[in-house]
Amino acid sequence: KQWYQRRVRGAMQPGNGALACTELNLRNNGLGPRGTNILTDSLYLSRTLSILKLGCNNIQDEGAILLAAMLERNQGVLTTLNINSNGITGLGGRNIALSLVKNTTLTMLDISENLLDDSAAQAFVSAVQAN
Repeated sequence: KQWYQRRVRGAMQPGNGALACTELNLRNNGLGPRGTNILTDSLYLSRTLSILKLGCNNIQDEGAILLAAMLERNQGVLTTLNINSNGITGLGGRNIALSLVKNTTLTMLDISENLLDDSAAQAFVSAVQAN
């Protein structure tokens, strides 16, 4: 875990001799909630990542809640987030929606093909109206 975190953090931070990462596509990589936890720990530090694609990773509600916490705290440059087909239910969807009230940089969210319920849909409506 520590090796992976160092590698991801290094890719996210400018000034380390490498080009700063602006787009990260981890679609269909089997991240699950644990991999999402490692990734979100690194994303808190990102000042360059604008597009994050995490579709088809089975992150479930646990991963969605971790992403929501990152979205609330990180007011960086992340504008696009794809988390389609991840087994996210109403619980995870509501957390993502609530994070959008505080996050003002995200302009595109793909949360399609998940298991959202009416309460999650209402939370997204409220978030869009508030933001």
